[in-house]
Amino acid sequence: DRAKEVSTGWEPRIRIAVESLHPYPDFFKVLAEFLKAHPSIEMDISECVLNGGWEQLEQDRADLVVGAPGPVPLQKGFRAVPLANADLVLVIASHHPLSNLATTHREAWTAALPKLRRVVTHDTSQQDIARSEGLSREGQRLYVQNIDQKLQAILAGIGIGHLPRNRVQEYVNSG
Repeated sequence: DRAKEVSTGWEPRIRIAVESLHPYPDFFKVLAEFLKAHPSIEMDISECVLNGGWEQLEQDRADLVVGAPGPVPLQKGFRAVPLANADLVLVIASHHPLSNLATTHREAWTAALPKLRRVVTHDTSQQDIARSEGLSREGQRLYVQNIDQKLQAILAGIGIGHLPRNRVQEYVNSG
């Protein structure tokens, strides 16, 4: 079976970098279907943030990147298929001292940003220019390694940040 898969173009091992914002249940559901059809293929899954996935692809540390944000690096020969954009929402814990800002107008948020610590997920790229998304560059930051850490830091009242709606909707619904 392995020889047949290799002869048909399948690698014996596929390395996939998954963007931290991408919903893991969706990813693993699709991966499970693929592995049913190709049970002898070994998978190596890693997490990436912002430019980190593109860098893994470029440096031959990944064969496929799922959910990497655009733009696609030019002149690299990569082919990209767009996925739905992450629905990001700005969140703050209900017990944060400035949580009352969540019910104010956008101007109040903008004026308060320098007073609010932002929880930021590190770009996992190490050699290319690191990228930052979302909030202004003013004020204090707490850097974390992935979206799960970012969620927990925000829930602890450490700061604010943008998170995928699918990861925070239950918390928003419960206040």
